[in-house]
Amino acid sequence: MPLLQSLADAAPPEPDEYVLLADDDLTFARQGPSAFLRFVAAAGLDIAQPAHVLGSHGTYENLEVRAATTARQVGYVEVGPLVAVSPRAQRLVLPFPAEAQMGWGLDVVWSGLARTQGLRLGVVDATPMVHHGKVGAAYDSEVERRLLDQNLAELQVASPHELSVTLPPRWRPWQRRAPWIVDAGDAMSG
Repeated sequence: MPLLQSLADAAPPEPDEYVLLADDDLTFARQGPSAFLRFVAAAGLDIAQPAHVLGSHGTYENLEVRAATTARQVGYVEVGPLVAVSPRAQRLVLPFPAEAQMGWGLDVVWSGLARTQGLRLGVVDATPMVHHGKVGAAYDSEVERRLLDQNLAELQVASPHELSVTLPPRWRPWQRRAPWIVDAGDAMSG
């Protein structure tokens, strides 16, 4: 996270730009990052990730791709391997906390911000990804686990699994736009 923050500091996003946080060990199963960002913006999602395909190294079943679904709102978006952060959400989540080395627990903070600040968290099923690496395999996860536990305690939940739910309704492929978007202009406002 410090490296990502230094990149954001060196090239600050324009007021209308999304920030992408990406690992180097993922590929898209179908459409790529441009399509993913178009769906995120059209759905009015503030923090979002592509769904995981079967066989992808993910942590939460709720984040696996769902049939006949374009996108959906969820209670939890994992900090990796790919996350889009809207301009609105950037004002609340940047800069990243200095103690967040790999980002564990930031996703719990994001769930809290969804509750208190009305951020929309979501998964885009139309642009699924494959995460090739195992979570936490290349670094000491004990420090990360302590930060995660601290953030869980602050939100008063025992596990991210409690947050990992899909919220109705889902955006279906036959629907012109996400059903939670009341006005077409709402999707692009941040």
